[in-house]
Amino acid sequence: RRSSDLAQDFVQIRLSSASTLQMKKLPMEQGDSVLCVVKTFAGPEKESELHLFTQDWKALDASRLFDGKSIGELAGSLVQKPDTMSETRFAELKAMIEPRMVSALLLQNENSLVVRLSLPLLSADDKKAVNAIKLQRSFKWDGETFKES
Repeated sequence: RRSSDLAQDFVQIRLSSASTLQMKKLPMEQGDSVLCVVKTFAGPEKESELHLFTQDWKALDASRLFDGKSIGELAGSLVQKPDTMSETRFAELKAMIEPRMVSALLLQNENSLVVRLSLPLLSADDKKAVNAIKLQRSFKWDGETFKES
């Protein structure tokens, strides 16, 4: 079932049961605004691609948009050892996260997005165990890049 959300500076379209497209107009610190496009595929876990375009659809470099990192490079920062967990157990759980896949979700009412780690090849029990170390991070657009908020 296809569905969509539309606002003055935001659109989200569910293209199929396995894919979603989001676009948001983001203000630039200097010059015109840019279009941020997030394509997310769920097969079965979510993985996102992030692209930036000028107003006339010229592609911009989106490879270092997160404090100098690409969206894929954020995977390592989406886990955290709980105080009550041993270093050994934390290392075991981190090793289970393979391949490292990241999904992103643009927020309709603010110039931010949320980034999460996906767990594609884990059983339900293993996902439950790894969820203890997973983080969700929010990044706010500052006119040039996304900064952790």
